Amino acid sequence: MANIKGVAAKAGLSVACVSKYLKNPESVLPSSRERIEAAIAELNYIPSVAAQSLRTKRSYTVKAITESIRNPFFAEAFEYIRLALSRQGYTTVLQTTDAKPAEPADFAGVDGVIICLVDDGETADRVARLTGGKLPVVSICGVPPAGDLSYVLVDIEGGARAATRHLGQCGKKRLAYVGGSEDCYLSTLKRKGFAEAAGEMGIVLRPEDIFEGPSSFQGGTAAAEEMIRRGQFPDGIVCENDIIAAGCLRMLLDHGVKVPEEIAVTGFDNILIARILTPSLTSAALQMEEICGEACRLLVDRMDGKPAACSRFGTELMIRSSTVGREQTE
Repeated sequence: MANIKGVAAKAGLSVACVSKYLKNPESVLPSSRERIEAAIAELNYIPSVAAQSLRTKRSYTVKAITESIRNPFFAEAFEYIRLALSRQGYTTVLQTTDAKPAEPADFAGVDGVIICLVDDGETADRVARLTGGKLPVVSICGVPPAGDLSYVLVDIEGGARAATRHLGQCGKKRLAYVGGSEDCYLSTLKRKGFAEAAGEMGIVLRPEDIFEGPSSFQGGTAAAEEMIRRGQFPDGIVCENDIIAAGCLRMLLDHGVKVPEEIAVTGFDNILIARILTPSLTSAALQMEEICGEACRLLVDRMDGKPAACSRFGTELMIRSSTVGREQTE
């Protein structure tokens, strides 16, 4: 059975260089990386996680904390995290916030934690306290966490502003917002972006056009049903996520409301459903593969003893037929 010494001999490099590659392929020169990868393929070498654990005192296990994966956005985010960390030799376990509250025992036997856009601005700080500040934590977030934590900051407000401005540019004059509770900080950020953009365009927001409820398909159908019951429609709806927007679209179309001619609808997250709905959904897109990959890089750096760092990402509005009757990118 091939071992690390055999790989080093085949590649014509030192054992230390191969070991460095196995910890982080990007840490060695491209020429060395190619030789190591060729040797690994030829020898069919499979690194021993058990041996690495004994040598480094690591479990090579990371915990990812997300909202419920009943929302496909979080299932997709977890998969990006899992794949990025697996390339570094780590196994990723999932914990969702719809289960029991986090406890110290939840973090036994893991080397680090990634918190992915959990709709609670205090989760990262709470995890840091539960682990005594000794466990590396990286937060993908809309607001920077307190303390000495690495984080990837996503411009959540900017995504909501872009969607709202787009409706204004489409000639919409009465806008509604459908989202979650104001107790959730991500909901608050999106609603703030919506309100600011509407104000910039001189659009007066009516209290009766702000709908707060579950961040779910059912939440979207309930909001649209209430609009239909009143008989006084907005001409544009900004939804907090694509699942809510899908519920709004379904209810509007079932009642013969023309989208986008009578009411234009936007979502947020740009999950697969946004592209396959009819009409397809205009949505604020997050670069989740890049965002999750960056969070994993920051976490590995922290586990290797490097100082806390941060990165920032914007959003991109994907314009589709739910607002303009055709597909394009803003």
